[in-house]
Amino acid sequence: IENFMSRIPKKNVNKRAIEALVKSGAMDSLENRRNLLEKIGEADPGLAGRLQWEREFLGLAVTADPLSTFDFVALGRDTMLNEIEEHVALSMEHLVTVGGEIMSKKELTTKTGKPMCIYTLRDESGSLSVTAFDKALRTSEYNVGDMILIRGTANSWNGEVNLIMNRAWLAIRPAPSV
Repeated sequence: IENFMSRIPKKNVNKRAIEALVKSGAMDSLENRRNLLEKIGEADPGLAGRLQWEREFLGLAVTADPLSTFDFVALGRDTMLNEIEEHVALSMEHLVTVGGEIMSKKELTTKTGKPMCIYTLRDESGSLSVTAFDKALRTSEYNVGDMILIRGTANSWNGEVNLIMNRAWLAIRPAPSV
């Protein structure tokens, strides 16, 4: 990193830019990220923290896909997100269980003043909007980055396919190592 810093004009780079490069993994080929973090006065937050930094600075996780650490089928998933559209097209209004990572969360209030939340859930096949109304929210408060399973009904609203959450739970048992 010292070599890199000596080659870059000081007016073109500041400490914050170097932090972003290190935290995003852009300098991993120069030296171990843990060592680079120490040199800029940061602690290594572990895999979860590194993935969060990568998402913050790059928009996606590049070190590892957090989904790969969970066996969602063993935890109860019976439907992939890319299959939900087919359920709607065939007017199949039955409960499905999906699993994945929460990518975004938007808290809203219904017209009747009750809380609701719209999550974006991602699995290996894609992403889907999940709507949780008051009853489901009372037992299910999750945040971006959480790995969860959701039991719900496939739905289409204003031409957009989504899932209406009945209940949800954390995916707490990682996949066994191979």
